Amino acid sequence: MRKKLEINENIMITCYPEHAHIFLIMDTDNHKSISWIFHNYLCLFYSRETGFDEFSVDFYSQYYPWHQTRLPNCPLIDYYRVPKFIVDEKYDDIVDFVIDSLDKNKFVMLYSARDYTPFHETFITGYDIEQQELDVWDFWPETNWKFCEKKVKFDWLRTNYKNVPKNLDDTRLKYLVLLEKNQEYKIGHRWGYETVLNFSIDDFIFIFENYIGKNNYLQSIANKDDGRWIGIQIYDLIIEGLKINISKNNFIPSHTFKVLVDHKSILKKAYISLSKELDASILKDLDDLLSEVKRLMNFILYCQIKSVFEEKLSQICTLLSDIKEKEIRVIENMLFEFKSTSINDY
Repeated sequence: MRKKLEINENIMITCYPEHAHIFLIMDTDNHKSISWIFHNYLCLFYSRETGFDEFSVDFYSQYYPWHQTRLPNCPLIDYYRVPKFIVDEKYDDIVDFVIDSLDKNKFVMLYSARDYTPFHETFITGYDIEQQELDVWDFWPETNWKFCEKKVKFDWLRTNYKNVPKNLDDTRLKYLVLLEKNQEYKIGHRWGYETVLNFSIDDFIFIFENYIGKNNYLQSIANKDDGRWIGIQIYDLIIEGLKINISKNNFIPSHTFKVLVDHKSILKKAYISLSKELDASILKDLDDLLSEVKRLMNFILYCQIKSVFEEKLSQICTLLSDIKEKEIRVIENMLFEFKSTSINDY
């Protein structure tokens, strides 16, 4: 017997597991989901915990809960947390729990041990009893950390689920997560989903005036004292963070740069969706910007493989500075077009 839940073949965002899981299962072709995506994925923030060298770039919502996890709060996905101790008491075999859940059309996300980390997200979309295999989505080292599907044996999950260290004090490890598509769109939830049904030109203007520093509202919420900075200033902070971490020979994660690629892709989709008369020069600038961040991403992967970050730091910083300037110009051009459109509508 085989069961495989329906997924999206073209995943819009794959930089981090939390986002990849949403876009793997959410229907992204309808108006409601597109509106929610634009509200939540057009702004970026830089995060560095006080007292630590580690830094990251991630998406920042136009609305509360701002930078917090989106997976439990997506209105097109039903999210269930199941206490691990209950699963372990009821099921002698974790594979039986996975199969039961998939049979109820629920995706399964749990944590399992890996060679390179004590635990990692394991997202399961299907099973094949005859082949004793599960369909698992993750960032696999053998695919150069690309988010993709891999068939693993039942015993792989049994072993790696049990091998997660028992002494880790991490709340995430206390639960398994079940996810189910919700085509009805949850209304009236505490996160105020009803506010994000109709993404507009005015929303775009608000987000990107904050992004380039002409409005300080979102930055006033993302407290710099907590290590969070909004918008275009992230590029200078990435350069600063790279210099610090390379000087200390710390690992440089590629996810930070994959966020930039995903963001420029969403930015182009938003422009095409909102513009009443597509400007060819803006479209070309958006394509060039996306090409530049992809080139940066590939260069970062090359530096990881060859261990040449120190030698290539100057080139990386130049690429980041160039991308920043190009992004400012294209955003200002889009804002000019949309503000003219907004004025003419009144």
